[in-house]
Amino acid sequence: MAPDGRLTPELIQLHEEEMIARLRHKTRGEWLVRDLNADLSLSVDEIHRLRPILRPDTARHIETRLRKFDLNSDGMLTLEEMDTESARQFAQQRPHVFDDLLAMDSNNDGIVTTEDIIATFEAISKTPEAQLSALEHEGCGMPTASDNAEIILFNVNRAEAVSTVAVSGLDQETRAGSIRIEAGTRPIYLIATSRSPLILKIIGAKERLEHVVIASENGLGVVGVPAEHVSFVPRLACYLDARRWNSVDAQTQADAQLSAYLGRAPDQHINEQRLDTTALPSGVSNTKQPVKRKGVTIITGNRRVQMTENGLVDLGVIQEDPVDLLFQAFPAGIFSSMPEDVVTLAGSAEAYDVLPSWAGIKQLVDAGALRMIGRETYAIEEPIARLPAGLGPRPKFLLRRGVPMPKGASDRNAIESEETGECLTKRC
Repeated sequence: MAPDGRLTPELIQLHEEEMIARLRHKTRGEWLVRDLNADLSLSVDEIHRLRPILRPDTARHIETRLRKFDLNSDGMLTLEEMDTESARQFAQQRPHVFDDLLAMDSNNDGIVTTEDIIATFEAISKTPEAQLSALEHEGCGMPTASDNAEIILFNVNRAEAVSTVAVSGLDQETRAGSIRIEAGTRPIYLIATSRSPLILKIIGAKERLEHVVIASENGLGVVGVPAEHVSFVPRLACYLDARRWNSVDAQTQADAQLSAYLGRAPDQHINEQRLDTTALPSGVSNTKQPVKRKGVTIITGNRRVQMTENGLVDLGVIQEDPVDLLFQAFPAGIFSSMPEDVVTLAGSAEAYDVLPSWAGIKQLVDAGALRMIGRETYAIEEPIARLPAGLGPRPKFLLRRGVPMPKGASDRNAIESEETGECLTKRC
């Protein structure tokens, strides 16, 4: 929808033209990045020339795709053929939500407004079919917001601190971040969503919080707000899937659903990719963005050197200390709390016996249960309660003779038996 909350066929056409342009730019870029002779096409011969610097599987994949999209089989992928592929992708990805929204034009004036959407949902709710599916809508169970409240839809992709309390089981990594409520007089109705286990600490002018709605299937808790001011609803049942909130159609879907539940659309959508502390309602975040360097990175011994346009840049010693690796993984450090302080679904908050990820590695090293025996390789010297949650194939583990396999180990981890020399998982 436009900023004024109106939707017309002309706006839909404009949105689709922009989508096609984005796909065209993306597709051309993927191919022309290897256009060695700058003729705005890509040939099989150019891929053959690049083979010495490409991984064999990468070269085969590029050549296979090139031959697939080379419509006239002349060994050359032209801009026209690239654009044909873009059009095919658009046909597959075209959002159909706008077609549904245009059908909500209750007064047939060619313009869909928020009022039209609300009127449509109200009419649907009175049909026999809607009555039969009432249980699904009631499953959302979102409380009503006051007329004066500012409704904020807040999604967290990932938080920057690791939590000492789990909200989705001890074998799942729970992260934590903070929301600072800014001073003001208007009440705030906060809808928080996350696709991964998360604890939100609410600080600041908390008296402004009218209500906090938690929408998550994977565990989400709140610290700093009384339990009577918090409600839990199923994220998917409420259609609050924020994976594509950067797209207009996904935000429109969320607006339409919340308009049906709350009587009006949210005042703000905030999608926090890396949450440390975010101020509301301004949305200002204190998260430090990582420095992105362009160039080829070379590892020499225990140091990393990067080749750039301005020469070699020394990136420093490769970190081996668990403390350094901990703060690489969790720049905001460790968030400590007690299970009884976390408002979450009954019985789902429990203290970790072994902290997740590199925080757990440090904990076990300090306890003498783990010992570093090589780069990103640790020996499990004695029985441990469980392997830290959230680890993948890095680091590797050597299970000493007589030491039992720890709980929480999975095929995502790399664990080798000292006794047999065999890999105990699929990642060695």
